[in-house]
Amino acid sequence: MSELATPVVPAVEPAAPVTPPTEPPTTEPAAPAPSLMSQKLAEEVVAPPLTIDAFKELIPAGVDASADPNFVKFLEVMNDPKLDATARGVELYKLQSDVMKGLSEKEAADFAKTNEEWQAATEADPLFANGKLAPALAQVSKLVDKYGTAELRSALDLTGAGNHPEVVKFFYKIAKDLNEPGADSINTRPASAEKTQAQRLYG
Repeated sequence: MSELATPVVPAVEPAAPVTPPTEPPTTEPAAPAPSLMSQKLAEEVVAPPLTIDAFKELIPAGVDASADPNFVKFLEVMNDPKLDATARGVELYKLQSDVMKGLSEKEAADFAKTNEEWQAATEADPLFANGKLAPALAQVSKLVDKYGTAELRSALDLTGAGNHPEVVKFFYKIAKDLNEPGADSINTRPASAEKTQAQRLYG
């Protein structure tokens, strides 16, 4: 008996992969070109930088504001495009504080210098030459103690007037005249305006 032949199965090729349909790329609509009106408004918003010329009517004649570091800093703050209104206000306030502090320190230094000059002028005055200043100041001090008040002495110290040569000479001349014979000496206490009974009876 003959063997049966094995049937031949034809080879099946794999199906090609299915590619999904591609969507057309989306494109955003182009932004419309700015109108002439908006361009004009943009030009008006961008203000020109602030310069020293804007203050020429306020700056005194002969003063070079460009040499003032505080004024230069002021222009820098005003023209800084990175600062908004709040930040610019903060920077201007800080600048004002620095200016006031500098003025206060300058006034204190000027006051001290003026008093030193007054003291030197008093010491060099011929009226107080040859060691006469210390005794003269002692008489002035007695004069203030007798006829003045603590507030007067405080005023002379706080204002520096007690160092001025003309003020010192003024008080010294009064003290000197009061120490002349027959005058109410500043070295004695003033007599009571009210007499005692014995003084009225016996003179």
